[in-house]
Amino acid sequence: MHLLKKSIELVNWLNTWIGKLLYPLMLLICIVIFIEIVMRTVFNNPTTWTFETTQFLFIICTFLAAGHLLRDRGHIGVDIIYSKFSRKRQVLIDILTFPFFVLFVGSLLFFGFEFAFDSLMKFERTGSVWDPVVFPIKFAVPIGATLLMLQGICNLIEDILSLQHKENNSPKSEARNVSSI
Repeated sequence: MHLLKKSIELVNWLNTWIGKLLYPLMLLICIVIFIEIVMRTVFNNPTTWTFETTQFLFIICTFLAAGHLLRDRGHIGVDIIYSKFSRKRQVLIDILTFPFFVLFVGSLLFFGFEFAFDSLMKFERTGSVWDPVVFPIKFAVPIGATLLMLQGICNLIEDILSLQHKENNSPKSEARNVSSI
């Protein structure tokens, strides 16, 4: 049990650290867009690299931060219905829908790796005037899916443990514990 808790703490720490590391990239996206606006409007000299750079940075932020967002349980959900349930029911729903999560993220991981590896083998480029290689960006998909899957598993374990803890602390279980003494 100690190893399990340490593993969960490690995955939580890793996703938090990666999420915090990515915050400046969002600022960098804004700076790159600002540079393009100034170059285009003030100097009438648009750049060839800013569009793809902002796309690449956004892809990195989107995929690598997914685990961080899941750690905080910040992904979009159907809160109109979900929020009306008790915390115990919410946890049960999360546990019951976990196979769909595994199916989606597993597909993202499998096909994302295939997609990125194929790009690496071809040394794929964008074909634009700037023409950067794209395989490093495409690897953000399977890496992000791995982080997301690990965090999903950790959340599942935490949910199961929270249900067990609530059952062990319920009045009926306390009565059983008292009567068994």
